[in-house]
Amino acid sequence: MAAARVSLGRILPESSILFLCDMQEKFRPSIAYFPQIVSVAARMLKVARLLDVPVLLTEQYPQGLGPTVPELGAQGIRPIQNIIKEPVPDSGLLGLFQGQNPLLLNSRP
Repeated sequence: MAAARVSLGRILPESSILFLCDMQEKFRPSIAYFPQIVSVAARMLKVARLLDVPVLLTEQYPQGLGPTVPELGAQGIRPIQNIIKEPVPDSGLLGLFQGQNPLLLNSRP
């Protein structure tokens, strides 16, 4: 069964941000389709860089969960340490997106 296509509408680089959340080594074995998720995220990251779209990368407890996976191609992007379990409105994390249209990509189920 093919996945349903979702239309995001028109994405404007000047009012967008790419949010890459916790795409780390220790999540690799426990997330279905992890290689495909990282591959799509890497392509999105390349496009974001071409269009000068800001990128926000988070890592959760990198000492235990490892760094962001290298195949993402996020070298040079300084990750924000995510101590929040879920990016929910009352967590403060979404405040970083004020005035932006985040394209959310979360590697965790």
